[in-house]
Amino acid sequence: WQAPREVTRVLDPLGLVLKAGRWYLVAAVDGDVRTYRVGAILDLVTLDDPADRPEDFDLARCWREHADRYEQGVYRAQAQVRMTVAALELMPFVFPPAMSRAARAAAGEPDADGWLLTTVPIESVKHGHIELLKLGAEVEVLDPPELRERFTGTAQRLAALYPVRQE
Repeated sequence: WQAPREVTRVLDPLGLVLKAGRWYLVAAVDGDVRTYRVGAILDLVTLDDPADRPEDFDLARCWREHADRYEQGVYRAQAQVRMTVAALELMPFVFPPAMSRAARAAAGEPDADGWLLTTVPIESVKHGHIELLKLGAEVEVLDPPELRERFTGTAQRLAALYPVRQE
């Protein structure tokens, strides 16, 4: 984070958006439209001056554009994976929407065993590891090598925690 961490601004509120359980304030600041997480606002004073809301402002369109810019900026890497059809179908329920949409759009046809190849956008190796772990043994990371190595280490540590019991 860059300093200063706390700032005082006069905002022209344009709307509130609820996304993934978090509220966001869309507001104009000196003519620029910005988005603020409501939970990060430390103090609020209501002014007597009326807010300046552009007549052509469309909150839904503004939020879509904001979300698109965010997704394009946050997913800076890709993982090549092999996964089951079941994993692909599970993705909308366990992945962020942009990751799920892109992986589903890039998915090839399943082979005779029900496995397919696809590309998954990821923020980083660390975040890709966290997200793809949600699919368990239904996904195999092929590339990048650093992500595959991280999965190998995780699998080895899990196997040590859960040894096969001989009966």
